[in-house]
Amino acid sequence: MKRFFKGGLISLFLLLFLFSGVTIHTLLQSQTNGRLINYVGIVRGASQRLIKLEISDQPSDEMIEYLDGILSELQGGEAIYGLPDPGDPAYQMELAELELMWTQIKSEIAANRSGSGDSTKLLALSEDFFEQANRTVFSADAYSARQMRFLLSVCLVMIGIMSLTWIFIFWANSKNLLRLEVQNKKLSDLTQRDALTGVYLMNAFKEKARPRIGGQLCAPSPL
Repeated sequence: MKRFFKGGLISLFLLLFLFSGVTIHTLLQSQTNGRLINYVGIVRGASQRLIKLEISDQPSDEMIEYLDGILSELQGGEAIYGLPDPGDPAYQMELAELELMWTQIKSEIAANRSGSGDSTKLLALSEDFFEQANRTVFSADAYSARQMRFLLSVCLVMIGIMSLTWIFIFWANSKNLLRLEVQNKKLSDLTQRDALTGVYLMNAFKEKARPRIGGQLCAPSPL
C-alpha cells in the first residue's frame, strides 16, 4: 500500500507539471493563431488601399513590399512578424490561391503604371482578392478553433485523470490510517496481557471490568 501511495503522489506531481505545460502551450498557441488571423486580415485591408492608391496615380512600392513580406512569411518564408506556418491542408490551399491572385494583381499594377493596363480589370482583381482573403481568414479561424478544441480536450482529460489520482491517494491514505489504528489497538491490547498466558494483567483487568461492574451497581433492583 505504501508503494502505491508513493506512486500516486509521483503520478499526481507529474500530471500537474504536464498540465501546467499544456496550459502554457494553449495560451501561446491562442496568441500565435490570433496573430496569424490578424495578419491575413491586414493583407486583405492593405491590398484594397493599395489598389485605390494605384488607380489614383499614387503608387506605393513600400506597401507592395510590405504585403510581399507578410505573404512570404505566411507561406513559411523569412520570419519577420512572428507568424506561424500551419500545416492545415484547407488553410494552405486558400493561402496558395491568395498568393497566386496577389501575383496577378502585381502584374496588373505594373501594366497600369506603364499605361497598358486597365483600371477596371485591376478593380475586378481587387474584389476577387478581397473575397479570397476572406476565405483565407475563415480557414485560419477554423484551424485555430480546432487547435483550441483539441488542447482544451487534452486539458479536460488531464483534469479527470488528476481527480481520479487524488481520489486514489485519499482512499489509500484513509485505508492506511485505518490499518494503523487497528494495529495500535492490537499492540495496546498485547501490552495489557501476560506474555506467557495471554491473560489480562491485573491493572488492565480492573480497568476493563470497572465499566461493567459500575453498570451493574447502578442498575435498578427488580421489584
